Amino acid sequence: MRLCYRALAYAAYKTSMWRDRIVLNQLMKRSRLLVIEMKHNNRRWGARRIKGELRKLGITLSKSSIRNILNNAGYPPSARNLEETWPPFLKSHARRVFACDFITVETAFLKRIYILAIIDINTREIVAAAVTKTPTAVWLEQVFRSYLMCRETLPDSQSATEMEYSATG
Repeated sequence: MRLCYRALAYAAYKTSMWRDRIVLNQLMKRSRLLVIEMKHNNRRWGARRIKGELRKLGITLSKSSIRNILNNAGYPPSARNLEETWPPFLKSHARRVFACDFITVETAFLKRIYILAIIDINTREIVAAAVTKTPTAVWLEQVFRSYLMCRETLPDSQSATEMEYSATG
């Protein structure tokens, strides 16, 4: 009788191990597919970012497991030093990027006025300026809209510095 009980206990143990292994394999397969889908949809994400996003979903995988999954799927490991840094980014996008800055000036009559300067990153020139006593979100939006509309209508040969905006509040 004792031998039969041991055999039944062993069979139950093997069956539960087999069941657990199947469940684990299914979970790993789903996790694997999710990692590959995340990488496919977000090419610049590395193992660290994918791990963080998986953690938000309640899935725990190590960075090395994610790297192995991506490597087996044909995605080369991403080197952090090959990512584009700020200076090369600005250089390649300088024609489309501009900066803006607020300047405050105290007048002789002790009144404060605000100047918004829009600077072209490519040429490092002030391309537009607007002045007001009270800057508001509406005024700011209007200044940017006017600048962008004039920027689109200007021919390439004409300098954007010839434009000048001024508004009073």
